[in-house]
Amino acid sequence: MMELEPIAFLHCNSSELYELPSQGSLRELEAEIIFTQDMSQAIEDLKGIERLWLVFHFHLSEGWKRKVFPPRGDKKISVLATRSPHRPNPIGLSCVKLLEVKGNTLKISGHDLIDQTPIFDIKPYIPFADSFENSAAGWLDEVENHQHFDVLWEDAAYEQIQWLEQHSQWQIKRLASQILSAGIRPSRDRIKKLDDQKFELACKSWRLRCYQNEQAIHIDKIYSGYDAETLNSDTDSKWQDMGEHRSFTEIFA
Repeated sequence: MMELEPIAFLHCNSSELYELPSQGSLRELEAEIIFTQDMSQAIEDLKGIERLWLVFHFHLSEGWKRKVFPPRGDKKISVLATRSPHRPNPIGLSCVKLLEVKGNTLKISGHDLIDQTPIFDIKPYIPFADSFENSAAGWLDEVENHQHFDVLWEDAAYEQIQWLEQHSQWQIKRLASQILSAGIRPSRDRIKKLDDQKFELACKSWRLRCYQNEQAIHIDKIYSGYDAETLNSDTDSKWQDMGEHRSFTEIFA
């Protein structure tokens, strides 16, 4: 039986799965791939190649399912007909843009991988061999085109997010806009239904109340994800952010 060892690890600012786009091409996230040993000769001729295939390990995946909910559509699909991380063998394939080859490091963009992802192999994207225009995509051809929603901040929430932009260690505005621009889908993205119209999005340790109106998602309130007992105690969280939560609650109570 073959055993795989990572040749490199990906380093980026995304440490939580819900911070990532469902496909790398949806956002130009940048990252560095740093090799575990000197690979300078093995990668120097990548210069001039625009795109790469990354073969990587879904190292946070636990188990697999025969049917999964993909980001598009509203029904479960056979796992091998999707790119879900919950696979019989947790191996992923992603096409990324190569920005720079420098020493033992590759700088890339347009990825959908989490920080510290193990990389098993790297191959060049070859347009004449890897591109098959107008290929049938099965169930994907039957779902609606990916919708984009405007994310609007109502007055009270705008004042709150402005405060967080100045005092929080997290980029809540960017993260919320990224998630909600794809629409409100309670089955994923840490969104739960509050009532018939309103939903709650969890961003790190913060909670955002929102609702959908035609082609826009409205955010009308931000509040702490910690309960009153925790906020009033002397304890701190794993993120060491209780101070900002207590200050926020005092101002916007």
